[in-house]
Amino acid sequence: MKLLSRIRGFTMSDEPGGSLNRRQGYAYLQRLFVAAAFIAVVLPLVVITLLGFFQYRSLFERDTSDKLRLDTQSAKQSFEFHIQETLSTMDVVAQGYSYGELFDQSKLDTLFIRLRNEYWWVVDLGTLDSSGVQRAYVGPYLFQGINYSDQEWFQNAYSRKTYVSDIFTGYRGVPHFVVTVTSGAPGTDRYWMLRASIDSEHLSNYITTINTDDSIDMFLVGVDGTMRTQSRNHGKIGDVYSVDLSTAGNNIALGQRDEQGSPVIVASTKLEGMPWILVLERRGYVYGDTWNQFQMQFIAIVVACALLALYIMFRVTRAMVSMIKRADERRDEMLAEAQHTAKLASVGQLAAGVAHEINNPLAIINEKIGLIRDLTEYSEDFPQRDRFLVLTDGAASAVKRCKDITHRLLGFARRMEVEKEKLHINDVIREVVSFVEKEALYRDIKLDLVLDDTLPRIESDRGHLQQIFLNILNNALDAVEKNGTVTIATMAKKPRTVRTIITDTGPGIPQNVIKHIFEPFFTTKIKNEASGTGLGLSITYGIVKKLCGHISVESSPGEGAKFIIDFPIECDLEE
Repeated sequence: MKLLSRIRGFTMSDEPGGSLNRRQGYAYLQRLFVAAAFIAVVLPLVVITLLGFFQYRSLFERDTSDKLRLDTQSAKQSFEFHIQETLSTMDVVAQGYSYGELFDQSKLDTLFIRLRNEYWWVVDLGTLDSSGVQRAYVGPYLFQGINYSDQEWFQNAYSRKTYVSDIFTGYRGVPHFVVTVTSGAPGTDRYWMLRASIDSEHLSNYITTINTDDSIDMFLVGVDGTMRTQSRNHGKIGDVYSVDLSTAGNNIALGQRDEQGSPVIVASTKLEGMPWILVLERRGYVYGDTWNQFQMQFIAIVVACALLALYIMFRVTRAMVSMIKRADERRDEMLAEAQHTAKLASVGQLAAGVAHEINNPLAIINEKIGLIRDLTEYSEDFPQRDRFLVLTDGAASAVKRCKDITHRLLGFARRMEVEKEKLHINDVIREVVSFVEKEALYRDIKLDLVLDDTLPRIESDRGHLQQIFLNILNNALDAVEKNGTVTIATMAKKPRTVRTIITDTGPGIPQNVIKHIFEPFFTTKIKNEASGTGLGLSITYGIVKKLCGHISVESSPGEGAKFIIDFPIECDLEE
């Protein structure tokens, strides 16, 4: 502050007794600007240099974590597809045979040969009845007629359409796991199960076929914390994995631990429909030539910027001092003009603020006047009714005059003009659906169009109709979960009315909420701790009324929601 006061003093002083006259002051000001600019350039360059090294290193570490996450996601999808492909094929096969057909040994032999030609890792194949007895078997063991009803894998698979067991030894004494598909209702005589066995070594062999960085150790861990495949760093199958995987879920969880002074990044995720956790570990971060190249480039850029800054400082400071000198000559005039402008701006802000604050009380007063009129007209024995009506007319006229004034003060936003035209409402719906169909496809939501192509044209505004349908469709998509359906139907309704019904399979709307959904700022959306504005349906309601239409909602909790919009064929829009 002292420095600024001194600068202001010598630039404003022309007196001989002052500390500096203007000519000396300008020279001193130029030297001061050069020194200040030098400090302002050198200090940021030093800070940027230090931050750049740390930030770029952090980016390398983040890139390593992101790559590990992508590798985990890719491996997860590969594993799940590999097992699910076998299950899907077995399920298709099971649905192609009726009860008892695969109890025939010759048919099962034929099926096993076909299955092995495509899925060579399947060791054997068997069919079991509802009591758990293996009625037919193809494989290297004598397992036909064995009762598996007391086996844990059979009990878990009995009531499931498809099932993948954990690794166990069973009757054969060899680590393996089974995949099963069932047909028929559990507990009935028509129930049967198709079972295939796969050696546990296949999991380890399949891991080696997944393309990942050589520095990544990938393996499977059971839910009990024991190894299900071999690991370079954690031993063989059956050994205990010491890292806590309690945070592992269907999404990928990233963690980090220190081992012998080096960081180890751990990515884990549960495999969908399988009792295993996929784990990928990477020791340390890799910098390499990219980091060295960045260092050399960064130093060269810093040096070049410093030299360029020194040159610019001398040129710019000289220009700045010249500008200050010219500005001083017009300072008084500019200050006076600035003061006048500031006063006008203050008056404008005050007027807009007052107009905004007055609008709400005016609306309340207007409503109260209307209420007084209603009470006066419906009360037969109300004394001095005519006098009250005259007084309320005067008050309403005054309120209207005030509202006209405030609206002129606040009337800066241009209103969207209405363009009346003859159009097919089906065409508008198809245009709007094209806006949201990608999002629906991404979220596995079905958009079902049931449009009556015989509908007549209506007089309306295309842009407003698009806004109406887009608002309602967006709300429907937000409400519907994955694999849901949003249906848009159009139909003719007498007399001379076109109806549009938008139905979703979402959670529905409670009755105590339906009566509020068209109110401004009312919303039930809550996602990631952020809620909607509550203006979408309120604006939609206003536009529908503006287009001579009518909108209503039918819904019950758990049964989805149905929005019904009616538009007349002819409408006197204000163009």
